[in-house]
Amino acid sequence: MSQENEPSNGKAIILSDKARPLANYPHARVAGGLIFVSGISSRRPDNTNLTVFLVNMDDYPAFNEVYNTYFEAQTGPARTTVTVKQLPSPKLLIEIKATALAP
Repeated sequence: MSQENEPSNGKAIILSDKARPLANYPHARVAGGLIFVSGISSRRPDNTNLTVFLVNMDDYPAFNEVYNTYFEAQTGPARTTVTVKQLPSPKLLIEIKATALAP
């Protein structure tokens, strides 16, 4: 899709090899030089910001342990972690929203 034909909110990215979103939204959207990721893998080195949603804040130490194997304080993205009552599926305990620089 050419830039001229893209909607004003950027180009939608649908990944055929990933699980389908639970509603009508893309896996990611590229807009304004950024990539906005809809809760799929967030281990990209060009991530600039992560928002982590935990169903149970008691999972915070274990989450940090795993997180620290992927990111370092000096080079990793900014991050906010919040607790939520629930996520769209009862099987989900964590969701990560990522923003990255577009290549």
